[in-house]
Amino acid sequence: MKTQLILLRAKERSESIMKKNLLIFLVSISMISCTEKKETTETEDFNEQTPQTLHEKNDLGLSSFNKRSGYGPDIIQELFDEAVEKDQKLKAITSSLQEVPKIKSDSLERYHIYMQTNQNYWITLSKYTNQISDTTLKKDLLKLVETLKDDQSTKTSELDTLVAQIDSIEQTLNNLEILMKIMVTVPMMKNYQRNELPNIRTIESVKQTFDSSISAVKPYTIIQE
Repeated sequence: MKTQLILLRAKERSESIMKKNLLIFLVSISMISCTEKKETTETEDFNEQTPQTLHEKNDLGLSSFNKRSGYGPDIIQELFDEAVEKDQKLKAITSSLQEVPKIKSDSLERYHIYMQTNQNYWITLSKYTNQISDTTLKKDLLKLVETLKDDQSTKTSELDTLVAQIDSIEQTLNNLEILMKIMVTVPMMKNYQRNELPNIRTIESVKQTFDSSISAVKPYTIIQE
């Protein structure tokens, strides 16, 4: 009997602990769900907002707009800069892209110096060759120069091919960077176009004002014969 009582109490304690743990679990899930919902809502709100850059432009007023003949030298770049500041992943990508030209310049510096030195040599060699008056000797020397150039081209052919590939890849990257800026800023501009669309009633009221003014003026514009 005593053993059964102990087992019963142990069971009750176990059930109590399980209920308590379940309650804690449910509360935790609820809190996580609320947090995720809040973050999602904030993200959605941000994604629907007019870009701050364009808000600032609106605050400048019409006179400033006319003076500058538009939003500025590069509205896409301004929008993209704002997007970069609000997106850490995009910021990291942009920072990496800024390093690429320097990496290329540093890595190919010796190659360009080497090629330029050889080019200077061929130009100078040509000048020296042209100073020779003996036709036969000059002809033989020209053959030697061509052989030297061919040998040099063979030595650098692999390097030349690789550098040409790098130049081509660089153009591809430049194109993709331009496309990235456009695609990142298109939604931002759509938000502006949707959120800041002028109220047609305001424009209609202006038309009505002019119509009323014309109606009031017309009786005084009749030419008397």
